[in-house]
Amino acid sequence: RDGPARQTTLLRLKAELAWKKEQYANAMKCCEQILQLDPLDGRTLLLLAELQQREGRLEEAAITCERAARIKGFEADAIVRQAQIEVQRERYERAAALLEAAQTFRDQPHVARYLEQLRRMVR
Repeated sequence: RDGPARQTTLLRLKAELAWKKEQYANAMKCCEQILQLDPLDGRTLLLLAELQQREGRLEEAAITCERAARIKGFEADAIVRQAQIEVQRERYERAAALLEAAQTFRDQPHVARYLEQLRRMVR
């Protein structure tokens, strides 16, 4: 009945299925179509960032995380993903600062452990 919402749901299912089948280019295409319909779809932005990171498109992935971090409810997850990208880029101090910021949105034990590991590496 509701055209765009139904289309978004269908595209999201296709993206997640493509992801599970390791058809990353196809999953990315679905994400981009979803974001054309709803640019503020935080879940899709996070999936797209993960796909971009997997492909080594780290700058794009970081920008996608920044977009997702501006959406209420997705701040912590987006900032943690961005921190992971910074670790991949060997920017450990920046990653630690991002994890600290993520913890202010939602205190998560696994993030606290990751942050502690990073702090030990930076010292």
